[in-house]
Amino acid sequence: MTTHATKNVASSAALGKAALAVVLVLVLALAGAAHAQFDPGKVSVEPDAVARQFPEPAVPFTSPAFRPGRQDFTTHAEVFSFL
Repeated sequence: MTTHATKNVASSAALGKAALAVVLVLVLALAGAAHAQFDPGKVSVEPDAVARQFPEPAVPFTSPAFRPGRQDFTTHAEVFSFL
């Protein structure tokens, strides 16, 4: 004989499994976006009127991100080498 409480527990377990399945599908579907690569060719250049508001700094920056010719983000290894 099945009681009402047993049926509720069984339906709660089924609902929990369904919710877990939905979450896993979403995580797997969005996982590719986390591995996106930076493409400097897609970066738009600011208009001259905006660029004039932000002149080149008068002091040099020695961190890897500001090395001449740099077009990509600093890597993990570069940061720890710098530190």
